[in-house]
Amino acid sequence: MGSSIYLHHTTPDNTELLFVQVFDSWDAIDKATDRGTELAKEAWSIEDGRKAFFKKQNAYYANGHSDEIYSVMPGTKLMKAPPTKDMILYLRKSHFAYPEDGSRKEFLELRKEYLENVIYKNEFIKAYYPSRHFYGADGTEHIQAYFFDSLTDWDKMFDRNTELVKEAWPDDEARKERGKKVGKYFTGVHGDFIYTRVHGLSK
Repeated sequence: MGSSIYLHHTTPDNTELLFVQVFDSWDAIDKATDRGTELAKEAWSIEDGRKAFFKKQNAYYANGHSDEIYSVMPGTKLMKAPPTKDMILYLRKSHFAYPEDGSRKEFLELRKEYLENVIYKNEFIKAYYPSRHFYGADGTEHIQAYFFDSLTDWDKMFDRNTELVKEAWPDDEARKERGKKVGKYFTGVHGDFIYTRVHGLSK
């Protein structure tokens, strides 16, 4: 359904590359692998030429890699129009907690309120894709992907979020109480990563 490549911008590893592919089902992942093999044979019908191409391509990469599969959660903010240039991707990786005094109903209500009052209204956030662990190393992982036109807009997002939060919950005490409710659903540990989305290599 979609494919994109991201280059390191501000992360712990300046050699890092992200290859993101979007599928509508688990079955489609397997079918895409088979179809990729077919297309490679069509593009390089002579086996020696095909091997030579992939050997040359693989020379640009280290052998180490990791595979993670996430499921997209409800609440996305889609781009109004297809991108026409490189964009900034801000990834926030946090971890779910499972408090005894919590409930799915409360979590979903709190999340819906924030999405409607902050994420959807912040004009600097061009798109937003929340997802959660589906298959990989950490079952608590929660990924929030934000897209921006520029790094300047990423910086402006934080101030605008603060303004929107105060508009939605003007009472200080009520706002703090809400923050406590939200906070109990997360461990408090998170990481921030910034990448450049390469427009010319995206589907």
